[in-house]
Amino acid sequence: MPAVPAAAFFAIKRHARRPYLRVAIKNKDGDAFDLTGALTATFIFYTSDGTSKFSSPAVLASPLTSGIVYYAWGATDTNTAGEFRGEFDIVYTGGEKLTVPIKGNLVIRVYEDLNNA
Repeated sequence: MPAVPAAAFFAIKRHARRPYLRVAIKNKDGDAFDLTGALTATFIFYTSDGTSKFSSPAVLASPLTSGIVYYAWGATDTNTAGEFRGEFDIVYTGGEKLTVPIKGNLVIRVYEDLNNA
């Protein structure tokens, strides 16, 4: 069973595209969760009230045995300051889906930038 801390926190400035949102999925023993057999990953970004803001392809890091999935922010993804929620949907051969984190959501805080650029 994979585990990511509930309410894992990530911070970024408005209009920034780095750092990427990177999650290392661990098994119950704390070792990397093997994603072998995973075909695709999608990052889903929600407003704090639970409204979907966007859903975009994410990256399964190589090797899949590393258990790492990440999202590279798009040009308009961080254009609004505030607190958001996120999760990754990972789809395997045969259509099985794993949603990470299992408990809670990723908490993403987009902070105001000074120059609005």
